[in-house]
Amino acid sequence: MIDEFVARVKDRYQGLSTGTIGRVIGGMNDQTFKEFLDVLDVYGCAWYSIVSGPYGIPPTNILDRFYADIPTTPIVDDQSLASLLSHVKDGTFGFSVESGTWNHGSVSVDHIIRLFVQAAKDVKFEFHGWMNRGAAIQPQHIPLGLIAEKFLTPGFLNRHASNVGVILNWDASFIDIDNNKYKLMVIDRWPVIIERLMKRFGGDKKKLPRFCYGFNDFYLLRPVAVSILRDKQVPDEIYKWFCLWQFRRIWSTSPSDKLFAKAVCKSWERFREVIYQEGYKRSHLFNCLMRMLHELKEVPITREQLGDVYPVLIRAALKKNDGVAASFLQII
Repeated sequence: MIDEFVARVKDRYQGLSTGTIGRVIGGMNDQTFKEFLDVLDVYGCAWYSIVSGPYGIPPTNILDRFYADIPTTPIVDDQSLASLLSHVKDGTFGFSVESGTWNHGSVSVDHIIRLFVQAAKDVKFEFHGWMNRGAAIQPQHIPLGLIAEKFLTPGFLNRHASNVGVILNWDASFIDIDNNKYKLMVIDRWPVIIERLMKRFGGDKKKLPRFCYGFNDFYLLRPVAVSILRDKQVPDEIYKWFCLWQFRRIWSTSPSDKLFAKAVCKSWERFREVIYQEGYKRSHLFNCLMRMLHELKEVPITREQLGDVYPVLIRAALKKNDGVAASFLQII
């Protein structure tokens, strides 16, 4: 569908240069996007992200269509990827030399187009720098998510686990723990990843501080959420770290955060058991739920699942006049 989407966008803004189109479509609102919904897919979103650059991102409700839930049918394919690469090249975004390779092997993490094209074409390169701490939820990384599995290599994981975590958070193929490369690169070497985090953040106490749970390495756990939503069994140790991250993190309204919230709620009984085993109390679990609710407003959990947290939720609504808690109680 990307070919039709690009053609219709260019037809709407005919006569404009590619650079000008990028600035113009960056201001497309929800109403304008509705004209293209019938031909818009993840590849169209990626093209839009590349062309518009810093000028704009697809509306949240559009990204939610593709990334906030597990798709029932595959949304990635080689033909669409080839079309996207062709449109990127035709749009004067080709920075390669005549031989088809870049003139250097180090690519800035801020240069999404180069990272995308070189990885898609299997051209070797080295990440130059680190993506910022909040990068994992920024939609400009959508193109990299179309080829996320290509970044699951020993070289990238050993040197750039955080960058791979950012990319994996936009994985459009929805890798889960049964994926062979994910097993080899992440599941089997999880102790190494944790050791690295402990060394960097643990200090003398050897206990990860709260801010560390926003570190991009932890987005390597997105396939765990996908596995939970597909009813696949997650190993206890991996699930423990998944729980600790979700329990202590700062939530947002990004599509992946909505996906994570669904996974937490679906496995709530097991989630609660792990948190209690780690020495936390009911009040801590309640605070975790409220942090989710204050951002997402509602999450797919039932009164029965909440168990001992339900009375605390009622008290918060009645005694503390917590509007979010009160609104949520009317839903469940």
